[in-house]
Formats: sequence, C-alpha cells, structure tokens
Amino acid sequence: MPETQKRISVIRRYRLLLLIAPVAIIHVILGQHFLNYRKPFHLFPSANRSVISTTQNTEAGMASILWFQNNSYKAEISYVLSKDPLHNQDGTRPRAGLIFSNPDCSFIDLSNYEKINLDLFTKESKSVEIVLRIFLPNFTTLGNEMTYLHLKYYLPVTTNLTRFSIPLSRFDIPEWWLTINKLSRYDSVINVDLSKVQDIVLTNDEKHPFDINSKISVTSIWFSPKNLDYNKLLFLLLPIYLIITVFFIAKYKRVLSKPGLNNIFFKKIQVQSRNQPDPDFLTDYIKNNFSEPNLSLGTISSATLFPEKKISAIVKEKTGMNFSDYLKYLRIEKAKELLLNSDDKIIDIAFNSGYNTINNFNFYFKEATGITPKQFRKVYKNKKWQ
Repeated sequence: MPETQKRISVIRRYRLLLLIAPVAIIHVILGQHFLNYRKPFHLFPSANRSVISTTQNTEAGMASILWFQNNSYKAEISYVLSKDPLHNQDGTRPRAGLIFSNPDCSFIDLSNYEKINLDLFTKESKSVEIVLRIFLPNFTTLGNEMTYLHLKYYLPVTTNLTRFSIPLSRFDIPEWWLTINKLSRYDSVINVDLSKVQDIVLTNDEKHPFDINSKISVTSIWFSPKNLDYNKLLFLLLPIYLIITVFFIAKYKRVLSKPGLNNIFFKKIQVQSRNQPDPDFLTDYIKNNFSEPNLSLGTISSATLFPEKKISAIVKEKTGMNFSDYLKYLRIEKAKELLLNSDDKIIDIAFNSGYNTINNFNFYFKEATGITPKQFRKVYKNKKWQ
C-alpha cells in the first residue's frame, strides 16, 4: 500500500506541474516585460532639446520665414513660399519648417519605441512631411545632411484633427534620396538604426501652394515604447508548453506502467453473498483501503455489492462508530504512525493516509488530536503517543 500511495502522489504532482508550468512561464515573461518597461519619451517640449527653423530653396522658388518662436509650450513657424518667375514649371517645392534635435548634437535613441505622437496645427497645408535623419556609419559625412539616411512620412492634416500617432515602421526611404546618393534599398550601407537619429524635421509638403502665408505649430512630440506582442508571446509559449506536456505525459505513462498500478484504487476481492455480508470481511476491506481518498459507502457498495445501509449498520455494530468517524479514525491513526516512525514529508503522509489535500489533512488531524501534524511530530517523535 505505501508503494501504491507513492505512485498516486507522483501522478498528482505531474498533473499539478502540467497545469502550473504554462502559468509560470507567462508570469516570467510578463515579469521580464514589466522590468524592462519604458515610459514614453518626450522629445518636445523639453529643456534638453533644441528647436530651430529651417528653409530650403529650390529651382521652383524660395521659402521665406515671416516669424518663428520657440518656448516652453510651443514651437511655431510662419512662412510663405514664393515662386521663381523665371521658372515656368512647378518642380520641387521649396521647404520651410522646424528641426528638433539634441543641443549637443548627440543622437536621439528611438530603438525602443514604436510610434511617434504629435500635437500640431497647420495653416493652409493639407499635409506635413516628417523626416527622421539617421547617421550611417562609413557613409554619412558631417556637414552634409544629404548623406544622412532619410526616413520620410507624409502626414495628412485637417483643421479638425490636431493629434496624430504614427508607427515608426511606416516611415520609408524616399526614392530621391537613393537617387542622389546612387544607392539602392538593398545596399549593405543602408542600416536603419533608430538609435542613431540625428534630428527630426517637419516641413511643408510638395503640393503646398505659393504666395500664401502658412504656419506649422507644434505643442508636443513624444514617442510610445514598444508594447508586448501577445502574438509573439503565444508563438513562444505554445512550443514550450507542448514540450513540457510531452515530457510529463511520458513520465506519467512510465508511472502507470509499473507493476501493480492497475490495482491502485481497490484490491480484488472474493465477493460474498449480497444477502449475508460478512462483518469481518467488510471491516477488513475498509482497513485495507482507507488510504484511498475516494473511499466511501458508495464505492464500497459498488465493489462488494453490499447495500450502503447494511454496510453502515455493520460498521456501527463492529466499531461503535458511524462509517465517516471510523474512516477518519483509521486515517488519523495511520498518519500518527507515519509521523512518528518515518521521515516522510507531511504532504506525502497526508496522501498516504487518504487525504487528497494538505488543508483537509491538517484540519481533521488537529480536530482529532488538538495539535497540528507538525507539532505532533515535534513533540512526540521517538516517544510513545498516549
């Protein structure tokens, strides 16, 4: 019987681990995520950022700044684009806008962020061009802004919407930049390293009208950190969980394959006559099987074919106790014996005494003896229990 109970205990542990394992993995990954949690990065307004105005003239005309202001709550530029009267075709529009950078020319590290968020207002513009200029090792030349990698996004703007959120993954390399630098998108020199952003530029778009007073006003720019990708989490957890499941099933089958485990719950018996149950046979059966957690009048009746009422009456006549009290008595006495004569863990003693949870075992043991199993072992170990 002790060997059988040990096998039951092993099976229960495997089942418990099979349930706990995926939960533990999720907690570890989520814990790592929160340990690495990053707050949003506020680029502007900030005392640590530099904001300047910028213009770029082209063959189609020139950009003139009417006024520019930068303070603790807003960066704003008012400008007008003038068309070159000697140039008949539209060509590339001149540019006017704002440049946000670190005053010491150090890089802006955006590698751990996934979105740029802006609060801005424009006048006369239907879209704003946002450019991230990135330093390229072994290619960028200091002082030559065209050798910085340009990542561009055209942001449509309306008078009703002033807050925008754009995934950084939607920024793309413009074809004109590749043409100027005689590169293709697949050249090894092009490395989109968001930890080396030199500055962020906001200007008018290529369709901005000429000879109209225009304005770009920015009240805040901040970047959202990368969030935990739950699809990737599921993709990661599924194979781990399958591996753990296969491992525990293999262990479980190994335990089940041991000799004698088929008789783990009840011993095979010679069934007596239903009408004439043997009192000694019934009490012996209970003594031999009390350590089975699911032993009850119903299971004994199913195994012996004796009516439950008859079994209950015989137990009362033979022991002076009702069935539940007699079963509790046998289990507590077995627990006392194991506590005093073995070094088994209390949880194993609980299982070997017929209790399927440690809480039930502690409750009934203290009810019967007045002390907990741990206290009982400490006081009476190597002494005779009275």
